[in-house]
Amino acid sequence: MSSNYQKLLNNLEALNLKHMREYVPNYVEIANRDELSLTEALLELTNQELDFQTNQTVERVIQRAHFPKRTSLEEFDFNFQPSVNKKEILDLKHMAFMEKKENLVFIGNPGVGKTHLVIALGIEACHQGYRTLFISCHELLLRLRSAFEKGTVDRVLKRYAKY
Repeated sequence: MSSNYQKLLNNLEALNLKHMREYVPNYVEIANRDELSLTEALLELTNQELDFQTNQTVERVIQRAHFPKRTSLEEFDFNFQPSVNKKEILDLKHMAFMEKKENLVFIGNPGVGKTHLVIALGIEACHQGYRTLFISCHELLLRLRSAFEKGTVDRVLKRYAKY
């Protein structure tokens, strides 16, 4: 016959709370050492699980966006590219343009950081819960042309409109 502790671990796994299951041994020790109430210990465990699940969701959204690499606005060297308005770019991080249903178009010579900035903003959008898709203009035009030739352009446009 298994112990209540083992039953707890099994229940957490059956409930698909595997991350919480991993934290239980540590929290049992912390709860005993710090004399946490059952409510405090459970709150900490559930907060850890919620953080984990949120991070997993964001990771899935980022994967589905098909970014060619991972970048952030913090990694962008504004000193290397002084023609880029740092304040304006950093303000885009708040996604006000999304709420206003505005589009962003980055135009410039090769090597100025357009792709870096677009990816960084896309990843930030994923973190903020927006569905995001990375696709180059060339690839988009090829897909739309192919859809047009197949007579499925309306369906393809509806799919892209979700992003």
